[in-house]
Amino acid sequence: MLHRIMAFVLILCLVSFASAQSKSKSTVSAKLLTYDPDLGTIRATLGTSSTKAVTLIVAKDVKLTVDEEATTKVLADLPEGTYLDLTLNADKTTVLSINAEGPGLRRTVESIDLKAGTITVRAGKKEDTMKFDKDVTIRVDKGKPQLKLEDVKPGMLVHLRQSFDRTHITEILVGQMSKKPE
Repeated sequence: MLHRIMAFVLILCLVSFASAQSKSKSTVSAKLLTYDPDLGTIRATLGTSSTKAVTLIVAKDVKLTVDEEATTKVLADLPEGTYLDLTLNADKTTVLSINAEGPGLRRTVESIDLKAGTITVRAGKKEDTMKFDKDVTIRVDKGKPQLKLEDVKPGMLVHLRQSFDRTHITEILVGQMSKKPE
């Protein structure tokens, strides 16, 4: 009986420790400036509009994904300017995991062709037509009702997230944005 109680207490302690560890991690958006494989560090700007560069240690067992999927790429394959989601340790000095993704674009919808899987958007006088998958993620501002792809209409302001290889749109954010389309 004593062994069962001690095993139970040990399990509770381990679960508590694991829970505390996962809560102490944080995820931040960044833009890659450089990677130094000799030092095992990256230099990046954190946040969406920051110009302040920081240097972070890259964990030896860092997990790298591209567009949130497993990849054969290594950190040295990522070009300068790659958009990253970094999971940092508790003291925010070490990168534990990296998700590389394409850039975000703020645009106004001109048209959407559901059968062809394309969206035409405009920024100023520049118009672009881009492909999207049928299962593209649609997000809306907090507090707004969820939308389907069919609900995206001309005139809407959107933030499009491109794939890492910039061949298609992986996410469409619909709603009020602080900046006009670029």
